[in-house]
Amino acid sequence: MSQITTDTEILTPTFLTDKILPETPVKPNGGEYAVAGDSITWIRCREQFANYFNKNTVGIFFAVYQLDVIDFVLKFEKILMLNCEKFEHTKFAKTNRNYAIYIEPSKFWTECEIRRSLFTIVLRAGLNYSSKTDNFEDSLKRCDYSSKTWSAVKRFLFGFVHFIPDDLAFGPPSLTRVGWYSVFAEKDVNRIRKQLVSANPPPQTEINRDAIWS
Repeated sequence: MSQITTDTEILTPTFLTDKILPETPVKPNGGEYAVAGDSITWIRCREQFANYFNKNTVGIFFAVYQLDVIDFVLKFEKILMLNCEKFEHTKFAKTNRNYAIYIEPSKFWTECEIRRSLFTIVLRAGLNYSSKTDNFEDSLKRCDYSSKTWSAVKRFLFGFVHFIPDDLAFGPPSLTRVGWYSVFAEKDVNRIRKQLVSANPPPQTEINRDAIWS
């Protein structure tokens, strides 16, 4: 069970009514984000975007020229469904611009800061995804943010989706805000296991006691 189960059928996307994306002075590059609203500001930096992407955010725009990223997000969520509680899936809409899509992240993502941070990484990794070849794991490993937090990403996909902040797991916090990469980049497995937990963890055995999925 050391491998992520990726041979799941991709869910059929829920497409909302097409959204109007206001024109901006500069067209965004692929992988940029913007919170949906009357005025659009494209942001490249994930950490800067975190200042605007919060639990009350309904929808965001994501700059991308191909729709395979939608299949990638839904595949990520389908794998999560195998290992943790069910949740309402993320919804999407096409826009009047050929370089961006509209996304309504599931509350599963928006209700938690660390999950919101991971969601932006999932979108970035999805830029590498091809629905035709289904290169799911490769797409995650080609993205620095997920490749350098690979153990944490795997543990999350195995259903360990509840985050324990530094101050509860290790004492006084050392970070001013909680970002997936800042917390988990190249951290040891023991730390990751303490900070990503499951409401229904699998029983531990001598075989899986030290595994990332237990």
